[in-house]
Amino acid sequence: MRSGFYSPYFIVPKKTGDLRPILDLHRLLFKMVTAKRILECVRPQGWFAAIDLKDAYFHVSILPRRFAFERRAYQYTVLPFGLALSPRIFKKVVKAALVPLRCFRTSDQLFVCYGGKLKGKALSKQSLSHWIVDSIALAYQQQGRPCPFGVKAHSTRSHPAALTNLGAILHLNGKLKEAESNYLHALQLKPDDLITQSNLHKLWNVMQKQGLRAAGT
Repeated sequence: MRSGFYSPYFIVPKKTGDLRPILDLHRLLFKMVTAKRILECVRPQGWFAAIDLKDAYFHVSILPRRFAFERRAYQYTVLPFGLALSPRIFKKVVKAALVPLRCFRTSDQLFVCYGGKLKGKALSKQSLSHWIVDSIALAYQQQGRPCPFGVKAHSTRSHPAALTNLGAILHLNGKLKEAESNYLHALQLKPDDLITQSNLHKLWNVMQKQGLRAAGT
C-alpha cells in the first residue's frame, strides 16, 4: 500500500439484514446541532416531514478520501458514513438545495405548486397523490419494467414511525404523558418495533423518577 494517512473501515449489520459500510474518522471531531437547539426552532402548528434517501451521503461528491480494506487502498469520492462531519455537511447541502423555494413560496405548507397560476401556493392532496404515483411510474420506466397496476398514494400520519418520531419530540420537550400515548399507539400498529419499545421503556424510567408512573407497572 502507499504511505500516508489511512482510516479504519468496517461493516455493521442493519435491521434489514444488509450490511452498512463505516469509515472510522473519529479523529476528525465536529460539534453537531443539539436537540435543544432544534426544539428552539419548532413553532406551534408546524409540520414535520421525513424523506428517506437511499445511501443519502453518497449523493454528495467530495475530494478523494483514502482508506484501506484488507490491505488494499481505496479512495472515497463521495461523502462517507462514519465521518463526524457527514451529518452536518449533508444538512447544509440539503438546506442550500431548498433555498430557491423561498423566492416564490407563498404558503407555509410543506408541498407547494412549482408553476402556473398556483405557483408557490399550497399543493392539493389530489395533486400530491398524482405526483407520487407519476414518480413511481417513472422510476419503473427508467428501469425498463412495467409499473404495478393500481399504485396509489395515501397519508402516513398514522404510520408507526411517524408516531414514534412525534413521541420522541414530545419526550424531549417534557410532555411525557403525550409522548407515552404516541409510543403506545405506535406499538398497537407495530408491536415488534424495537426502537419504539426502547424509547417507551426509557420514558417510563423517567416518569417513575418523577412520580408520574408507579414502579413495576
